[in-house]
Amino acid sequence: MSQIYDVCVIGLGIAGLTACLYLLRQNVSIIAIGREIGGQLMRIPLIENYPGTGPVKGSEIIDKILKELMKYGFRFVIDEVAKVSREGEIFKIETRQGRSYYARAVVCASGRSPIKLGVEGEDKYLGRGVSYCVICDAPLYRGKKVLYISGPEPHLEMSITALASICNKVYWIPTIRSESIGKILEKYKEKIELLENAKLIKIEGDLKVRKAVIEKDGEIIELEIDGVFIELGYRIDTSYISHLVKINERGEIVIDEKCRTSMEGIFAAGDVTSLPYKQAVIAAGQGATAALSALDYLSRKYGVHVRKVDWKI
Repeated sequence: MSQIYDVCVIGLGIAGLTACLYLLRQNVSIIAIGREIGGQLMRIPLIENYPGTGPVKGSEIIDKILKELMKYGFRFVIDEVAKVSREGEIFKIETRQGRSYYARAVVCASGRSPIKLGVEGEDKYLGRGVSYCVICDAPLYRGKKVLYISGPEPHLEMSITALASICNKVYWIPTIRSESIGKILEKYKEKIELLENAKLIKIEGDLKVRKAVIEKDGEIIELEIDGVFIELGYRIDTSYISHLVKINERGEIVIDEKCRTSMEGIFAAGDVTSLPYKQAVIAAGQGATAALSALDYLSRKYGVHVRKVDWKI
């Protein structure tokens, strides 16, 4: 068995990042795993109800939290958790890319999961060319060629505008016909190539994405690209933990007022939980609560020394 962390935080949205901040301040060892930094908040262009900030971009809130975390040596892994299991008193966390981590406690803050295409290479190249967040990762592809697969309307224009302004070439496969397509194409016709009636079959590469294999009108086409952006919407996915904790009829993790689940040592926060009102400020508060409950658990069960007591149980 490799290194055993005090806590594994699953999810890098505002709930998970807040939990990380509270845990790191107490000098416990953590590993944080998520598909992307910032989660859904990165896609919100304006938030007007987050206390103390005034009107602010969601990404600006995340940036500020990250700056705080880096002061404490924050470590994170871009990957997706496939399964959490228990080995004696220790939890084993396995990822889609074949990594395994071990922790004494787990905080589930995975939020809503991006809807996947389920094609070959999609999991393999996550974080190495495959992304589910244009606003998060588009700057990494400046001057490069990418494939963009779009779904519902909400952030379509913002995403394709970001890609077209940064990348040299954008191949675009819309899965839903939108009235915005014509307007966007007219504005960025030199950068965007629309591939209607096409579907992605396979993603290929070496250490990173190098090629996308698509089918269009019965013809197989290979596109030489540097990245694939998939934005088809979100859903709650608790399959990685549902065999260990109680799940309600909506697929959410059931928690109590201290963000404890039905299994000792597992805590949850944010949109993935059974509590109502899915708001950023509530998710952040739950992240703090879950972290404090995890610290209390570690102190009681393992005698982990809490350096600064800033809560009252």
